Amino acid sequence: TPRLPPGVPSAGDLSSMPLPRLLYELYLSSFTGVLTLNNRGDRRRVFVWGGFPVRVETSHATENLTHMLRKNGRITDEEHRQVEDKIRAESLRAGDALRALGLLSDRELLDAMRFLNEERMVNTFAWREGTYTFDARADFADGTVFGEVHPLSVIWRGIHDHYDLAVLFEYFSALRTRYVVTTQAFSVHYPALGPFLQHLDVKEILSGRTTFEQALRSDDSRAIELSQLLYFLLVTDMVKPQARPGDEPTEFAEQPAAEPSSQPQAVDYRELAAVSEKIAAEYLRLKDADYFAALGLNDQAESDAVESAFDSAWSFK
Repeated sequence: TPRLPPGVPSAGDLSSMPLPRLLYELYLSSFTGVLTLNNRGDRRRVFVWGGFPVRVETSHATENLTHMLRKNGRITDEEHRQVEDKIRAESLRAGDALRALGLLSDRELLDAMRFLNEERMVNTFAWREGTYTFDARADFADGTVFGEVHPLSVIWRGIHDHYDLAVLFEYFSALRTRYVVTTQAFSVHYPALGPFLQHLDVKEILSGRTTFEQALRSDDSRAIELSQLLYFLLVTDMVKPQARPGDEPTEFAEQPAAEPSSQPQAVDYRELAAVSEKIAAEYLRLKDADYFAALGLNDQAESDAVESAFDSAWSFK
């Protein structure tokens, strides 16, 4: 049974539970359900499966799939018009219309839907006021094509795009004299964050001996980047404010040179693309089917036929 994260009320205010922290709590608890956000008459619904946002609903016309594809040059103005006409004439979903017109393959459609969900989610970080409510349920899965995005990626992009220096400096004012000390969570996520942290050259400010004020004033030319990074690390529990200095992360220690690897095996990308297309097509077929149709049967099938079809489904290649 889906459950809410511990310590997170079923309804609340975004001013007291900011969206970056809210999403991280859902990720930590592997929450499954629907998060509804309201802000000055605007409403969004975020469908979450196992802590990952898989679909975001919004009424904003500029955030629909066809508009996004046209904006990014994936389809032309004329193709956009054709898609919209087909949607109206045949009451199709945007994805089905794009596939029917041959503008997107199944795999490209799934990629586009993931990108759309991430863009909608990132745009929501502009909301620092408003309310939220939870509905812990899993029944939406059968009718939802999952375009899952990683919460940490969304949180970082949302902070980077929508949190300015004034807002973050005010947030850090109460932590000025505290030391920035990394946690075990930092070690867990460092392999993914490492290249970005190296780009920012933050080894010194994450040494365990630097206060938040010293870190934020260490380089005026990078003040916004450093403040966004520190806020991201805080809301995702990768650093904590301490009254005393802490240890330097072991990840920053000099690593011995890696042994030369053997020649990597060549990859046939045409074969890889073909397999990806096959998987995407089967996934979309299953999402549009009931349990009998998913197994290639009609609803009058005998139990033996159902069992046989089920066993065969596991051998799909």
